[in-house]
Amino acid sequence: MTGATNGRIQIAFPYATVEPVKKLLTSPPRPGSSVDERFSLALSKDLENVEVEVKVEVGRSTLNLSRLLDLNVGDLLVLDRSESTPLPVHVQGRPKMLGSPRIVAGSMAVVVEKGLKDMKPEDFSVAEGRRSAAAH
Repeated sequence: MTGATNGRIQIAFPYATVEPVKKLLTSPPRPGSSVDERFSLALSKDLENVEVEVKVEVGRSTLNLSRLLDLNVGDLLVLDRSESTPLPVHVQGRPKMLGSPRIVAGSMAVVVEKGLKDMKPEDFSVAEGRRSAAAH
């Protein structure tokens, strides 16, 4: 894929879908064939229009049901993160990036601090709200 970000995408197809065209998929590409390029451009254009859900988790708190039912407007909930802790950015329900909160033109926003390419395995434990061994 190319565009604002570069990367790879993996698509899984059921075996029954691939079996009828298996010979075409395993044969070497024909020189001068523009079918692959047209397909690639069409797929790229379609993928650009796919909507994905993006959520940012500010923090978590655990309450028992009676406390939850007693909450009133103006009550304060203490969260498990400080304001300096990176916020996990979830894409389709999975933590993928880290960011920090900002106010932009009167609206809440998140600045991406670590993008998909920059994330390391230990960053995901921070994004999921767990302390890594390095943080002790």
